[in-house]
Amino acid sequence: MGPIRLIVVCLSVCLALAFSIPGEVLAVCPDFVTPNLNRVGQGANAVAIADFNGDGLSDLAVANESSNSVSILLGKSDGTFARSFGQAAGAGSFSLVVGDFNGDGKSDLAVACAVVDTPIGPAPDAVLILLNASVCFPTRHRAAGSLEDP
Repeated sequence: MGPIRLIVVCLSVCLALAFSIPGEVLAVCPDFVTPNLNRVGQGANAVAIADFNGDGLSDLAVANESSNSVSILLGKSDGTFARSFGQAAGAGSFSLVVGDFNGDGKSDLAVACAVVDTPIGPAPDAVLILLNASVCFPTRHRAAGSLEDP
């Protein structure tokens, strides 16, 4: 049996661990430039990538569990992001995914929340759908989950 190699790739510090029969160590270290830090809501828990404003650049959506919001960071052509702006979401927004849920060609968001307020009362363990109604950010939404859809 040949050597067994384990390659570990780390972002800022390159660590290599190897288990082998003759003993080889391989390291693959990406070369990242100085990080671009952006402030978002409190309790940032999940990140999704999509082109929310239709400019062909990757934008970020961040689920903020403690501030009950989603932050959007619009991408710039130099690989950095503009200052974030927020969209109210359900309480405990802890996960999100991107998709075109209404077939209009724009990136929408589905946000998993602990509780979403609806016209008929709170919906625990719900998914909030943020439909991208403009070329900037989702403005219409509906909750799905523990309450039946009308």
